[in-house]
Amino acid sequence: MRNPRAVTIYAQNVNIGGAKILLQTLVQRLLSAHPELRVRVLLADSQDLDVDDSRITKEILRGPWQKVRAMWRREENVLYFGNLPPLRRAKDSLLYVHNLYITLTPGDLLSDPLMSVGQKLKYGLLNTYLRCFSRRAGSVACQTPAMKSRLEAFVSESVEVLPFYRSPIAQDLPKVFDFCYVGIPTEHKNHGRFLEALSVLSQEGVEARVALTISDAPADRALVAAVEQLNQKGVVTVRNWGLVSFEEACSIYNQSRSLFFPSLKESFGMPVVEALELGLPLLISDLPYADALVRGGIRFDPYSVDSMVAAMKQFLNQPEGVPRPELLTEDASERIIQRLMGEG
Repeated sequence: MRNPRAVTIYAQNVNIGGAKILLQTLVQRLLSAHPELRVRVLLADSQDLDVDDSRITKEILRGPWQKVRAMWRREENVLYFGNLPPLRRAKDSLLYVHNLYITLTPGDLLSDPLMSVGQKLKYGLLNTYLRCFSRRAGSVACQTPAMKSRLEAFVSESVEVLPFYRSPIAQDLPKVFDFCYVGIPTEHKNHGRFLEALSVLSQEGVEARVALTISDAPADRALVAAVEQLNQKGVVTVRNWGLVSFEEACSIYNQSRSLFFPSLKESFGMPVVEALELGLPLLISDLPYADALVRGGIRFDPYSVDSMVAAMKQFLNQPEGVPRPELLTEDASERIIQRLMGEG
């Protein structure tokens, strides 16, 4: 693969959240680095790519049969960014796996109390597909050493660690929030326990100001109600921004004194990287994904409300004494682009 005029990106399984942000970031950097390049992006009919550029062609795959047919195509210069490899051999291709759940073993899935039976079946089937067809891709990459270890347990070829992320925008804004937590409130993001911990702070008369990004979707109504109850008491105040754009997320970071990150599972942890690049102190779950991503910060048990409360009190009482976190990863988007362009 040498100096292609066009690159294809399979992204039919990318919906919202971090994966979509990564996709948009990579497309923008690819077009910026190669002005003459054309990029074809395959999306599901419920998706969109928020990058406005005449060099981008969007192909919409409607229904499961079109998706299967697309994976059977013989492609060149292609990035499989939907976590799934092609059905036919694609020599000049890169499979990028960024979904932690697709790497879970049957034992992991069966023992996960946060997942429904339908979710367990879905990810079990996708894991089997990945196991069977991963060698059809030219190479495989992921975001962290932990993900690499998981993948290499059942993928025959070696896996490269090629993390990348968007660069946050620094702004000189007043610090109006003690803690922020930017993220879509899926089960593993642990918003419920975080709000319980904030309720304990309120009951103890400990004042705190918090920024959250909880949508108004039906599945999140209980969380929104918990926020309203906190605000009625007036001790701990929470501003819920709802779903936010990248610019709004940056505004939240720049108005916050720290990032509180109680997630139970992460393939990477993009808000952690973004907040640390802006110099925010970090309070983070004491779990292996955090060890692979950062050194320092305040650690807590994300399954314990009391542990969360103690961590927040520690920061509120002595913010200057928090160990300054050190980011342990570097952006590898240039290496991914070189791979797609046949330059490395």
